[in-house]
Amino acid sequence: MLQRLPIARQIIALVSAAVLATAGAMIAITFIGPPPRPAPTPLADIAQALQGAGVDRLGTRPLLQDAAAEPPEPRAGEMRDRGIEAWLAEELAAQPDDVLAFTTAPQMPGLRDRPVDSLRGEGSFGWRHAGHWRVVRIDPAPTALNWWATVVAVTVLVLGAIIGLAWRSARTITRPLERLADHVRGESPDLHAGDDGDAPPEVAVVAGALAAFQRSQIDQVAQRTRMLSAIAHDLGTPLTRLAFRLEALPEAQRDAAQADIAAMRRLIEDSLALDRSGSQPSERFDLAELVAGMIEESVVQDLPVTADVMTSAPVIASQNALRRLIQNLVDNALRYGGVAELSLMIEGNGVVLVVQDRGPGFTTEMLTHGCQPFVRGEASRNRETGGSGLGLAIASAIARQYRGTLILANRESGGEVRLSLPLAD
Repeated sequence: MLQRLPIARQIIALVSAAVLATAGAMIAITFIGPPPRPAPTPLADIAQALQGAGVDRLGTRPLLQDAAAEPPEPRAGEMRDRGIEAWLAEELAAQPDDVLAFTTAPQMPGLRDRPVDSLRGEGSFGWRHAGHWRVVRIDPAPTALNWWATVVAVTVLVLGAIIGLAWRSARTITRPLERLADHVRGESPDLHAGDDGDAPPEVAVVAGALAAFQRSQIDQVAQRTRMLSAIAHDLGTPLTRLAFRLEALPEAQRDAAQADIAAMRRLIEDSLALDRSGSQPSERFDLAELVAGMIEESVVQDLPVTADVMTSAPVIASQNALRRLIQNLVDNALRYGGVAELSLMIEGNGVVLVVQDRGPGFTTEMLTHGCQPFVRGEASRNRETGGSGLGLAIASAIARQYRGTLILANRESGGEVRLSLPLAD
């Protein structure tokens, strides 16, 4: 239910829950607050305890009575209080040297020799009587450890609940967005972020708009492909008639004209291949087996194509499309570099196919724009010195269709093309 709420309402609900939880924790801590502070200890009670009488200490700190042969030693934090000693000596009718008083109460200026009638804090007192010391100590105040433990526990509980709610709310909002992003990046085949009922309305609206845009793009590509196919078919007939009519020309002119017609046919075929590069169905197969098979075919044709030991590399793509891609790379290497050296390796979660040649390498313009249509390293479009300028563009389009990349680079002894594709799960 929460997933289907607008994002603004989810945020308001999260903030409201956090405020209510915090207020509830504050109220609970207030009602179970720390133990009350003990009441001050009357000096008369201390004098009475030194005389050996029992003292009712209800609501105040208890007095610990003892007898010792030696005078009492002050506890940590206690200091000798001459004013209380004088007051106790007078109250007990004892000699000043027979009375000791150590307290933690602050000594205010002007009151050192004139104590007040009660003491707040701890203290140790002694009276030498009948040859031994009577000792009275004020028991330390009970600690608030249990209360502090409760405060910490409640704070951690409330903080954990708020963090949990925030995480759940954030995941509710971001999960459909992640699915949407996966589709945009091509990692998800279907755009369903807003169709499963658990996406906020805003995400569902965006997903619907993207789905509509996707359908319109697919329709446009299909229409363009049909149009190009019709144009190619219509051009094929007059080209065929031209080829027959050329038979009447002298041999040299006939051969040149037929070469031009063949170039036109190849240009049409390459243009159609570029347009159809992303329309073939995908399947799982081993790229290493495909490359090995193409190497064997090249060896049969006595072409200078070599390859390192192939590593098994399962991918999800169209075998025909990748065959066209690799063949274009091999053809370019043979045309411009004389040889084609292939190597296949696994890098992280992807597979990399490297095609190297021993030619002059790529120009600066080719390194930057070589994968764009009709960009060639050789200025003319003569099939003897170069192609139509669509080979690398077709290869790059196929790589992108299957979430891959095609990178051109130079090395010391020639050019290099790196094809990267994600491994199949």
